[in-house]
Amino acid sequence: MTGETKRQSTSVAISVVLFLLLRLVGEAIASTLSPTAALAAEAATLLLSALFPLLLFLWMRPCAASAVGFGLPRKRDLRYLLLLPLFVVSVSLLASALTAVFERLGYRYEPALSSDPLHLLVFAALLPALSEELLCRYLCIVPLGDGRPTGAVWISAILFSVLHTNPVQIPYALFAGLFLGAVAVLTRSVWVPILFHLTNNLVSAVFILLGEGVRKSLFEGVLLSLAVLSIPLLLYRWKRSGSILSSLLDAVRPRKSDLLLILEHLLSPISIPILLCLWLTTISCFA
Repeated sequence: MTGETKRQSTSVAISVVLFLLLRLVGEAIASTLSPTAALAAEAATLLLSALFPLLLFLWMRPCAASAVGFGLPRKRDLRYLLLLPLFVVSVSLLASALTAVFERLGYRYEPALSSDPLHLLVFAALLPALSEELLCRYLCIVPLGDGRPTGAVWISAILFSVLHTNPVQIPYALFAGLFLGAVAVLTRSVWVPILFHLTNNLVSAVFILLGEGVRKSLFEGVLLSLAVLSIPLLLYRWKRSGSILSSLLDAVRPRKSDLLLILEHLLSPISIPILLCLWLTTISCFA
């Protein structure tokens, strides 16, 4: 590993560890406070974790700044929005399947989320989408994505998945991370993956608010219908300007050089936050 690559890996590792510690300390403090004070502590933690990646990036000034930026997506990149319904439905189906599998294995995942609409909107949808995308699709991909960014997409997806520190979420978070990373580098805009992530979180929040019953079934039907209707549009776009799906697959399909780069980074300081997150995942399994 070259000195520059090691420096970049070290900067990303430090960023992820500090981000994780910020979340853990904030949650620990909130658990000792009254409900009102705990809400304020949770808000402060999420706000800081949303600002932290941006501030750290400005301080570190990593290379390859053109890989992903804060600019708005180009007009031709808006075609990737056609994948939004399919992305949300795919993540939801994968999450449901994994939840069922882990329940059969004796592990039940029950996230502690409020049923208050405003709380869900801000703390379960908006702020997590902003903070996690700035960290994983911006702060991680930009310094590691010099040249062909596929290796950086994989590393950012691995970090994104283990940051969830939950055995149910890790597999489908890896799938989501690869998709969001590919969209980020293809559009060169962090706002597109933020939109996808935010939409997925909002859909999850709506499912929680609806509970079980007819309204939830209707909402599921609407989502599935949108996903099905988007397929003809994707085929139409393929005839006009090439396959959107093939572009995504190319962005995440690693070549031999990409595999070597991924291995180099996994053997670098980046392994520290990964092992830390896996340790926290193991603790959650036996808690």
